Amino acid sequence: MTKKAMPKESVSVEKRICCLFAENYTKWLSYAVRHKVKTEDAEDIIQSLSVRLLERKESLPLHGQEAYVMEALKNAIINHFTRTKQFETLQEEFFPAEASTEEIVLESLNREDVRKAVNRLSPVQRDVIHMLYFQHMTVSQIAEKMNMTDNEVRSYKSRAVRALRSILSDMEKEEGTT
Repeated sequence: MTKKAMPKESVSVEKRICCLFAENYTKWLSYAVRHKVKTEDAEDIIQSLSVRLLERKESLPLHGQEAYVMEALKNAIINHFTRTKQFETLQEEFFPAEASTEEIVLESLNREDVRKAVNRLSPVQRDVIHMLYFQHMTVSQIAEKMNMTDNEVRSYKSRAVRALRSILSDMEKEEGTT
């Protein structure tokens, strides 16, 4: 069996990629774990990334390789969350939500009016609103605590927000007539 001689340029690119991974593996692993990827999944992601980069070594930039790999790692983590249907984690880690319209309105309203309106909700709606907006819990955390599905929590939230809009609108009308 004879080995094929590889062009020098190809060997040096492969060496650079291997060195890059050897030098940065721990940092990349901690980056993935910090973004809520399980250690064994993070190791698999980094391994797959190294194989993909070796396969596409010709397209690897000559400068800024570490930044290029970090961006590729971030995209690989996003793909992992998408593939494993961990959409809430994906949203929290990479696409933090802007304040929702409901949150902006609740912040700008008179706190006493909001308290009165929230107290007029059903007990379950009141609990969901309190946990979401005042305790800043996630839908999954609320579902677990209240022994519900995520969809049930979202449904209670939607109904509660609609009810709050109606209650606050009625309260505003009452103030306008007095």
